[in-house]
Amino acid sequence: MIIAISGLTGSGKSTIGEEVARELNIKHISTTHKKYALPGEELLKFTKNATPEFERRFDKQIIKEANESDCVVTTWLSPWLIKGATARVWLHASPEVRAVRKKHELKKSLDYIRKYVKDKDTTNARRFRKIYGVDINDHSIFDIIINTDGLNISQVSQLVVSLSAIKEKKIFK
Repeated sequence: MIIAISGLTGSGKSTIGEEVARELNIKHISTTHKKYALPGEELLKFTKNATPEFERRFDKQIIKEANESDCVVTTWLSPWLIKGATARVWLHASPEVRAVRKKHELKKSLDYIRKYVKDKDTTNARRFRKIYGVDINDHSIFDIIINTDGLNISQVSQLVVSLSAIKEKKIFK
């Protein structure tokens, strides 16, 4: 079982992925550029300067790891790049909710965070289109789109777990 969860900055990918993996007692793969950035280096700057070759190696390693065991993968591109994913989930959240969530994490002003979130989303959308031809605004490959604005972590994770159980039984096939 591979559950691939994606969404824009602050949509809840890592939080929901961690909870789903815990509930299903499977591995959570949440590798990000944070792992490779230098201490103190601004993550968005690192991302903007990452070469296409680096990105392909980065994503290839995530795919390899995902195909080794049952897991939840919470990366931007996993639903597009992991061909045999059991369930593909897009987490939607409004720009304001995403900014507030990131504000708690980054501890900067809300104005700074709003700009950061918009810049990160725009940068990633351009990179993914350039490197892979993926349009992250095309959600036609997803089994479900969940608006996380008015739901708590438990509610969203239960939706994902339920969908995964149904898909694992191949009811939709």
